[in-house]
Amino acid sequence: MKRYLFIMLLIATCLYAQTDSKQQDQVIQKIGHGQVNWTNKVIVVTGSAAPNLKGGVTAAQVRLQTERAAELDAYRKVLEVVKGVRVDSSWTVGDMMQSVPEVKTTVEGLIKGMKRIDTKYYSDGGVDVIVQVDLEGMMASTVAKEVVKKTEEKKEEKKEEAAESKAKPQEVKEAKAAPEVPKNEPKKEEKKAETADSTGYIINVKGHPYQPVMFPKILDDKNNELFAAEKIDPSVANDGKLVSYYLSENAARNSERVKDKPVVINAVSVKNKSEIIIRSEDAKKINRELLRSGRLAIIVD
Repeated sequence: MKRYLFIMLLIATCLYAQTDSKQQDQVIQKIGHGQVNWTNKVIVVTGSAAPNLKGGVTAAQVRLQTERAAELDAYRKVLEVVKGVRVDSSWTVGDMMQSVPEVKTTVEGLIKGMKRIDTKYYSDGGVDVIVQVDLEGMMASTVAKEVVKKTEEKKEEKKEEAAESKAKPQEVKEAKAAPEVPKNEPKKEEKKAETADSTGYIINVKGHPYQPVMFPKILDDKNNELFAAEKIDPSVANDGKLVSYYLSENAARNSERVKDKPVVINAVSVKNKSEIIIRSEDAKKINRELLRSGRLAIIVD
């Protein structure tokens, strides 16, 4: 009997150690009264309420009222956290909710449908309601559309500015005198990645002031954009499955996101807190199509 109990205790200890180890490898950001799990792409919040013993209601009614009050507290806290989540280097979800009615409506609807993952009852009648809201799915889809839209608007503005600057008479004459490029000239093929058999990419930004975001950017040291919301497969961007964040290379390698043969690349710098710069030589290792499919993990401090 003692041997049986010892074996059961040993198994339980091992399972607890494995669970604790996984939790330690997850990237957790505290915002307001809740937290964002950037590894699992979820927001987790605890709503709390104390019982209102006035009014002469039954114990069951008091508990039900307390649960509802805890849910309302959770809703307020989730909304606070969601608004603080960074979309990219320029926007938070709160910014988008203020400027885009569709985003506000969608986000508020998703929060109202938040998933209760645990409920705790206390001897004094108090209740804790632990809830979860996904950063993937509908929320990511709504936000992604606005990110792409804003990016396209900025590109159009730059094109217009460039067109205006080229409209000077002298420049027009020079443009007319320029030799025409033969229409049948073949396009230059993009150099194939050196690691064609890779199954994903791990970008290590440890040591740099990086802030996890829903839609990160990766550029090389010559300012060529390699990865951004508008460059990703739309279905991947709309699902919010562009990237996951980890605290160690081992945790990233063990994820399904990058499979069994990931290429590890060290960032050389970070700008605007969430735009990652890598060497142009390392950029040659990247298969753009594979990156478009969201096979990306980022290691942060």
